[in-house]
Amino acid sequence: MARRPDPAEFDRPLTEAELKERVRRLSMLPPHHVADAYRQAYEACRMEGDRLPRASAVQEMVATWKVLRKWRPSGPSPR
Repeated sequence: MARRPDPAEFDRPLTEAELKERVRRLSMLPPHHVADAYRQAYEACRMEGDRLPRASAVQEMVATWKVLRKWRPSGPSPR
């Protein structure tokens, strides 16, 4: 008989090694691909009703945002 998965397994945060690997892979992509990855992560983090986003989805969105932020030109922002 198949084992029923523990619900806690579905909301398992990424380990530090998994997160570093994702950041490494994102940093090798061209900026438009990273922007697409951010949009996908943003959609995965969207709340639907009372459903909270998975912890790993939030981590992926933040990691992607950080990679995009590093590529942003420095200096004063235009207003």
